[in-house]
Amino acid sequence: MKFANRELRAAIRDSPSPALAKETARCWKHLRRTNWSAVKDQVMLRALHAKFTQHAELAGALLATGTAVLIEDSTDDSYWGWGHDHNGCNRLGNC
Repeated sequence: MKFANRELRAAIRDSPSPALAKETARCWKHLRRTNWSAVKDQVMLRALHAKFTQHAELAGALLATGTAVLIEDSTDDSYWGWGHDHNGCNRLGNC
């Protein structure tokens, strides 16, 4: 969803691995949606809603966490995860 171009989105989505999807996106970052920063949290919320409404076992696992604080344990992403110093935004965990 970072890109308006459908063919590019398909190429990223159909990549054989997450690493290749990430590399493809990086190669084309100059074509990223100009409003990506403003909409990325909404896009993630929609994706998570779809994930947990379509997979009951995952929804159950999420609900079983109760009131625990959820953390995206990514040391190289301080926006979606908590970053190398554990002081990142943890937006995925918050979503």
